[in-house]
Amino acid sequence: MQASAKETPFQLIGAAAKPLVLVPSHVNNTGPYNFLLDSGATHCLISPELASNLVIQSESEEEAFGVGGAVQLSLARVHSVAVGSAKQENTQVVITHDLERIGAGLKATVDGAIGFTLLKDFRVTLDYETGVGGQIPMSRARLESLTVGDATVRDHIVVIGGFIEAISMAAGAKMDGIIGNNFLNQFRVTLDYPQSRLSFAVSKLL
Repeated sequence: MQASAKETPFQLIGAAAKPLVLVPSHVNNTGPYNFLLDSGATHCLISPELASNLVIQSESEEEAFGVGGAVQLSLARVHSVAVGSAKQENTQVVITHDLERIGAGLKATVDGAIGFTLLKDFRVTLDYETGVGGQIPMSRARLESLTVGDATVRDHIVVIGGFIEAISMAAGAKMDGIIGNNFLNQFRVTLDYPQSRLSFAVSKLL
């Protein structure tokens, strides 16, 4: 992927079956730091080590509920968070030790994660051509096809697992499935957050 004023190169890390997107990011005009791209996270996240290095102090504590139950969140505010030319100022972030666990599982340094509070202001395109946690019982199946909008992948392998119910409970909304990397990496995917639109462009022969 060629970098330009509006483009940032990213890398896929982790297991080939479920890679994560890692993007170079800046906090308070320093960096770059290794941030995961996590559209499911409500806030941008930073590690306690990065918070300490940048003298970012927690302002308040909140309790949130995830798949694993209740967790305590340390909320702080930074002057800015930036990915390439996309920058947001006076941003609330969450300081969490979970990033240390994720980094250990990936065998990589993970300084933070870009979440919805930044992504919601932009139209995000991922050009794929250029979950860390406990064990969950799962089985594999093959679909004749899977379609999202006008994008279709045929002879598609999916995972069947009971984790969907737990995620639905945590999100407060019924979910029937998750669109994963083995579907998304067939396309150039654009997430238009301001317009609440999702579009796909074919990036290789299906």
